[in-house]
Amino acid sequence: MSWKKVEFKGSDSVDRLQRVQALCTAGDTKLDAILIIGGVDSFHSQASQAALKYLFLGNSGQELLGEQVISHEHEWLEDVILLVGPQRVSVFYSSESEAAVKVLPVISKWRHVTEYVIHDGMEPDEQEERKISAFKSMMAGVKCVGVPFGLDRDRTNLQDAMLPEKWALVQSYGLEGGASAGKGFFTMNHRVVNISRELMDVLAQLDGFSAKRVVQESQPFLAHHFAEFLVKLDHAESPEARNAKSESDLGEDLLSFYEFGTMQYSARGLKMSPNRGSRVLFGARTSSLTEKASPSAFLANSGAKEGAPATHMVVQAEDPFTGVRFARTYFLSSGKICKRVVDEDALVPSSVKPSVDITEAGTDTKAMIDLYSLLLRGFEAGVAELAGECMDRKLASLDRCIDPARAAAIQAMVAMDKTHSRLLGPSKFPTKFIDDQLRLTAEIMDARGQPIDSLTEVKLANIPSDANPAAPLGSLVVGDTFLFHGRGSTSRVTDYVTKRILPVTKPFAYFRSWIQGGEEADSVDLLMSTLQSEFMLQSRSVRLGKAVTPLDADIESGGEGRISQTEMSSKATILLDSNLLPIIRGSWRIFTGGLVFTCPYFNPIVVSIERHVKSLTILPSPYEELVLLKLDVKEDSNNRMTPH
Repeated sequence: MSWKKVEFKGSDSVDRLQRVQALCTAGDTKLDAILIIGGVDSFHSQASQAALKYLFLGNSGQELLGEQVISHEHEWLEDVILLVGPQRVSVFYSSESEAAVKVLPVISKWRHVTEYVIHDGMEPDEQEERKISAFKSMMAGVKCVGVPFGLDRDRTNLQDAMLPEKWALVQSYGLEGGASAGKGFFTMNHRVVNISRELMDVLAQLDGFSAKRVVQESQPFLAHHFAEFLVKLDHAESPEARNAKSESDLGEDLLSFYEFGTMQYSARGLKMSPNRGSRVLFGARTSSLTEKASPSAFLANSGAKEGAPATHMVVQAEDPFTGVRFARTYFLSSGKICKRVVDEDALVPSSVKPSVDITEAGTDTKAMIDLYSLLLRGFEAGVAELAGECMDRKLASLDRCIDPARAAAIQAMVAMDKTHSRLLGPSKFPTKFIDDQLRLTAEIMDARGQPIDSLTEVKLANIPSDANPAAPLGSLVVGDTFLFHGRGSTSRVTDYVTKRILPVTKPFAYFRSWIQGGEEADSVDLLMSTLQSEFMLQSRSVRLGKAVTPLDADIESGGEGRISQTEMSSKATILLDSNLLPIIRGSWRIFTGGLVFTCPYFNPIVVSIERHVKSLTILPSPYEELVLLKLDVKEDSNNRMTPH
């Protein structure tokens, strides 16, 4: 999804107005109305101007913190006066064209509105008299009024109820004229209650419009920076070049984005928890998710063994302005060595075997990929259970909701293991290991990205290594930001409940892997070199036939008759029947008897129509340059449903 600014409409303001109106009856002190004055008439009251921007401009979250300056573009907003009652609203504004264009679409959706208007044809003195008269008329019959007149350094309400008397408009209350029946100062006729803290809390709530902005603005913006992070991995010059990257080098785009966005946190009174923010952690360093990305931790030396490369990493990315964040575990090895292609009809068989170290590391990687597949299934079940409990509101706290969600996650993992990976057992990964090491955490965020109760995230920690049993491999982590309604009538988790959950960060790939430098990459090079031999292409062990020139080869080669090996490849995309890895982009070479698909993520896929394909269908395409093939491959009893 591309970034798109969300338009604020009058219907969006209705919900926001109702939230402000609810303050009148929310506290121990019942308010007859809430007075909101912007501009010089309130000495540019921070909370008042934030409320006006919240109701008329659609500002949300951190935009409403700190000094609230109304820009020249919206200077008409400084003349607006609002008196918000539990059921009614009085509003004063200028009817000049620009102001009316902004104000009328909003208040036209409100109910029980009394309007007081001035226009450009009036003299300035007449406009001021009309404003004072309107203010007095609004206040008629109001005994207790909430006024946001400021917070102290501890962000609690100021107690001096006389402070609003310094406001220019409030001072005019004592002047003669107008509809007010009271005599004397404003505070002599109306009880004033400071509601700055309560009002700012309402403005911080994640409402429907804020949620739209999270989905259509924050998520695409975060996706842009995450794409830059992936480019460094996808387009590295070689697997060895990837290994030379440090955590800080690799995560630079994500780290700088978050650090820049938090520069004003202290001034805005926001907090940063150790587990928040963006980070990239390699191998064993994934055991602690409060660690920061290090410039001295490299892929090449962060494995389970000293000097061995890491085979996985945890990446966490966060939008500092809304708190939208996610965590993924990605693999820096495919966990497999390309099978050496030999001539099965040769008189002398090959004696070349892979090294023991690579076999041990590959075993660890494949086990972690299998565990991560189970973890993703558990995560899905845990999220559905957690959201259901939170919407049901039968449990008193978020912590109480986490326990049944964790149990649902473990149950789903065990069930999937029985039918697919069969990894859990009495030896290395007993069921007790999952029960002991699975952590499920959740935070409920407001529109500023600040926790208001205690993202949903699951972590499987202290995974043992075959290569070095004394040192754990680290942790597997997955986490997402979700939107769901806080209340609901559903009594149990059902498909209906699941449909009411919006996973904001689901578009970020849950699974990725890359070919690791060393013997894994060398085996790929050897395979591709072997496939350049016409003899081996037609041998009984390969059965690909002869290479076919792609349709765009003449264009790429400038029309020359001879074409290089690289030009024999063209871009291709594979769509898999897999929730973990549905789309793979790379390139392919076509042969008379099959194809070879290559990408930086895992070993080449060699498909021989004779040996591997059950059926092949050429699908219709609306574009001449687009070829669509559907392959139904034969089942392989040695493969399991894991993306490796």
